[in-house]
Amino acid sequence: MTDTALVKYKNAAHPLLSFGPFVVTPVGLVLEREPTWDEWQQFYDGFARIEDFSNWAIGDAEAYTRPKYGEAAEQLTAKWPDHKYDKIRQVRWVAENVQFVVRTTNLSWGHHYRVAAIKDPEIQSYWLALAVMKHWDANELRIEIRNAPLESPDLPPGKYRVIYADPPWQYGDKLIEGYGAAELSADDAVLFLWATSPMLVEALTLLSAWGFTYKASFVWDKVRHNYGHYNSVRHEFLLVCTRGSCLPQNDKLFDSVQTVERSDEHSEKPEEFRQMIEALYPDGPRIELFARRKVKGWMAWGDAIVD
Repeated sequence: MTDTALVKYKNAAHPLLSFGPFVVTPVGLVLEREPTWDEWQQFYDGFARIEDFSNWAIGDAEAYTRPKYGEAAEQLTAKWPDHKYDKIRQVRWVAENVQFVVRTTNLSWGHHYRVAAIKDPEIQSYWLALAVMKHWDANELRIEIRNAPLESPDLPPGKYRVIYADPPWQYGDKLIEGYGAAELSADDAVLFLWATSPMLVEALTLLSAWGFTYKASFVWDKVRHNYGHYNSVRHEFLLVCTRGSCLPQNDKLFDSVQTVERSDEHSEKPEEFRQMIEALYPDGPRIELFARRKVKGWMAWGDAIVD
């Protein structure tokens, strides 16, 4: 290829990335000069981790554009393939939860994904440093963290007739993976369990593991749209499940679809649903799992409670 032809080819191809002698275009690789052996090694090493680079770039972009542009930012990724859209939400979550100063180029994005659920950046750094020192792959790091002493608050004593739960489905938790709710529930108890559409199967598996039987569901119509894989998602499910015999004490039948505009706070649920639960079950001890604040008449459990 002549120099003139090379320039025309590069201009026509709209280079996407340029480093050293390499120019990456949408239709192939162009060399501006003959690379050295070391440069070829850097090229292959870099592209071996291209997925990591992409994950961080998209994750940080999502974390920046969503707060800045609100719902309009959904338009940026709304037309991506379904499997890509799932990944975008995942990389955004990691980018939001792993600060830039914690990240290390010595480990993969997958390693950072394994520590993203840990609240304390210093503890995140501790685990990542151990992974570097002990040469753990991402799965080995996951196992080590999982087998470490749990930091979640101890489960409260007593048995509860009413259990209200909004699990953090995007990552593991001792109460999700174990049988904590079964230990907390009375012989006759009711569980109100939040579930998103993508996690509905997991929610049904979880409630069964906790010793409950699915009975019915409420649908929260959020009014404001969220672009999803197959439709514009504007709802969540509140599953109603029982253990033993625990029919409502109130004969009032609430509409199965509750329309309440969602807030801008991530994962915040409307108080109308708690009030509905209290109306149906006015008596007996009640507990909220994965709570964010304490509410009169309810025991609260979770590691994100603000007094």
